[in-house]
Amino acid sequence: MFKKTIAFVMVLLLSVSASSISFAHVDYSGIIESESNWVAGLQQPSGAIVVSKTNTFLWPPVTGATSYKIEPYFANLAVIGMLENPSAANILVAKNWINWYFNHLNQPDYNGINGSVYVYYANASTGVETSSGGYDSTDSYGTTFATMLKKYVEVSGDSTLLINNKAKIEMAVDGSIATLQTDGLTYSKPDYQIKFLMDNVEVNEGLASMAWLENNVLGDSTKGTYYSGKKSSNTTGIESLWNTGNNNYNSSAGQPSNWGVFYADATAQVFPIWTGVILPTSARAISLYGSLNSNYPGWPNLSTPDAFPWAILAYSGSVMEDSTRVNTFLTNIRESYITTGHPWPYYAMEAGFTIRAAKKIRDKDNLALSQSITASSSSGTAANANNGNLNDSWTGATTNNEWIQTNLGTSKTLNRLVIKWGATYATQYKIQVSDDGTTYTDAYTETAGNGGTDDILFSAVTKKYVKLLFTTKSAAGGVNLKEFELYNATAEVPINLALNRTATASSFPADVQKSVDGNLGTRWGSASLNNEWYQVDLGAAKTIDKVVVNWEAAYDTAYTIQTSTDNINFTSQFSTTIGDGGIDTITFSPTSARYVKILLTTRATGYGSSFWELEVYNTGGSGGTPPATPLVDPLSDWTKAYSHSTNMQLDSTSPTYFEGDTSRASRNNTSAGTIVYNKTGLTSFSAKIYEFGADLTKVKFYSSPNGTTWTLINSTHDALVATQSNWYRTNFTNTGTIPAGTNYLKVELSSTFAPYDTELSEITIN
Repeated sequence: MFKKTIAFVMVLLLSVSASSISFAHVDYSGIIESESNWVAGLQQPSGAIVVSKTNTFLWPPVTGATSYKIEPYFANLAVIGMLENPSAANILVAKNWINWYFNHLNQPDYNGINGSVYVYYANASTGVETSSGGYDSTDSYGTTFATMLKKYVEVSGDSTLLINNKAKIEMAVDGSIATLQTDGLTYSKPDYQIKFLMDNVEVNEGLASMAWLENNVLGDSTKGTYYSGKKSSNTTGIESLWNTGNNNYNSSAGQPSNWGVFYADATAQVFPIWTGVILPTSARAISLYGSLNSNYPGWPNLSTPDAFPWAILAYSGSVMEDSTRVNTFLTNIRESYITTGHPWPYYAMEAGFTIRAAKKIRDKDNLALSQSITASSSSGTAANANNGNLNDSWTGATTNNEWIQTNLGTSKTLNRLVIKWGATYATQYKIQVSDDGTTYTDAYTETAGNGGTDDILFSAVTKKYVKLLFTTKSAAGGVNLKEFELYNATAEVPINLALNRTATASSFPADVQKSVDGNLGTRWGSASLNNEWYQVDLGAAKTIDKVVVNWEAAYDTAYTIQTSTDNINFTSQFSTTIGDGGIDTITFSPTSARYVKILLTTRATGYGSSFWELEVYNTGGSGGTPPATPLVDPLSDWTKAYSHSTNMQLDSTSPTYFEGDTSRASRNNTSAGTIVYNKTGLTSFSAKIYEFGADLTKVKFYSSPNGTTWTLINSTHDALVATQSNWYRTNFTNTGTIPAGTNYLKVELSSTFAPYDTELSEITIN
């Protein structure tokens, strides 16, 4: 197999701009700012917030004018996200939206309900708004409005607006629960009597918000008790939707869910998590989220059975503290939508949940957030630089060599700094670290700062104190620092941008998706001719620098890789006449492309050209995957696992049998249980196992390049160590070389003696 390397570049990440590492590390605050500004820009002069300005409708249908859609439910959820960046401008946008909502309350609507709001259409040319005379639902409109009002008053402090409109707020919420039935569940609307899980958990969250508003803002504890009672009844109703046989929620009353149905069955399962109906640490939430990932592993790559990005899944992942999947999603959403003009089907609600996901992961992983902070001057405002608020700042004295320092509380490992500069920035500065806050060493030196956002990776250090020393300023004023963030950044897994994207080919179109489905057991093959072609549409222009072709036996000796942004003008990135089949990995200088085509010039056999899989990547310009750190899972939760079977559970019982270990994974029945881990290019593993009765023949490990096709790994274990009551401990490792290109490891526990007889305590994957 010959090795192909085009314009291979090894980037030393010592001084990198935000754009050069956007693939590997997410600029959470940048996403929060950009998307909140985009939502604000969707506001009409009337205060209405439209769904999107890149997707229009004819209203009235067929004969009407080009119009923007005003969907109150989507707008409520978009504004909740927008208010994660509570600038004065965004607070005003929210206030204008609230007033629009008040002014459009039906009294009554066509169903006789007071407090509902219709969908409207705004003429794209004149701005004139026309009612559609209908709505998607009544139950989730007013309740999401209440949740939005709670967020508004929390970040703005503007209780006057709400107090002055108490009757209208109550009318809106009462309109939402007008369809509340004796079982505690609401119908979607009077003329669509379906009790949806998704609607009802939003009702539940809204009733909790309304009770809070009555007690804390509107000054009516009697009404607070009333809405709390309605929430309690609704909570009981939601619990009645739990299907113990299926171990998931019914998608609606009387309608069992099928994990094979993406919307609404599968997606509905995470709604109780992000609305707070169930705790993210509960066994139920962990199981539901794990099942979602097992059934739809492509969602972080924007690969789902429908066209929408599904930022709700990312927000659910952030609530579950799943940084890995959410980071992958945010990287893709930036590449596919944020940097490309927000094309449809990205719209207001998607932006709202994208913001919320970014903020939740930022605030979880930012080591500097709200830590103790001191500065060389203006110490009273120093905390503005690490409070997570992008709308205030710290300004130093007008001299050079000002500094700001944070105490992380304990020594923490860190290797990434993000700085959000204000008007005056440092052209030269240092990142210094210390164990004691007195003696410092330099971790990084900048000599050509240019303001904006600095996103810097440096060699990892484990320290308690971090100081920014600003040696030279850009202007006469003091250095102005909006925010700085510190992270322990780990290498991200490169994303196969072609996975489940739309493919086309010169022949046999029925099989084209088989070479971008991630399944190495399926393939596309061309007609038995030279000069055939195969092409994948990445959905939007993306930066790419690597293509992998996994040939079937019928390979090509001569072929060319081409890219295009418009599907008209193509540029050749690679060409060869000496192909020898197998797996070809081609790297080239980063380029922007939406379409990737392989021209199959000359066949090596008499059959048509054929390959199992075509993969496309952005490796960040390094020509390969960044060096990875070991993946260590102590099984204290499921966040390190890629997926697990529904019969796997976390076990903390009887720690004396397990040498005090209170975090293990076991099964809840005697069927085989599995846990899957995702680590690019993994080469070895070590797994700590506890076994009852010393029978270890049913512990197996499998490798896979794609999470679909599995190969048994030969393994061995150490001598058994007796712990207590016929329990034994041992450690499994692989005995041979794990195949190159392995990205997934599956652990299988399959003993039929008893569910609990084999438990995984910890696993390390290199």
